[in-house]
Amino acid sequence: MDYFYHHHTPEYFPNVIAHAVETGYHESLEAAEAYFNLENYMKQSVIGALAMGVITSAVVALFVRTKKSKTVID
Repeated sequence: MDYFYHHHTPEYFPNVIAHAVETGYHESLEAAEAYFNLENYMKQSVIGALAMGVITSAVVALFVRTKKSKTVID
């Protein structure tokens, strides 16, 4: 991730911080800098991936669960 950031999009965070302040998404430059940084994005990615994995697993489990069969007693 660090390689991609520094070599492909080195101006991403400064641009998004400036845009967030200009549009009023964040009231101050400090607040925008605290939110838009590489460490924060990596944390959000890990948490988001885990959450989506749990949700996807639950939905798939609902569709593939087996029905209980009735046992016939003679």
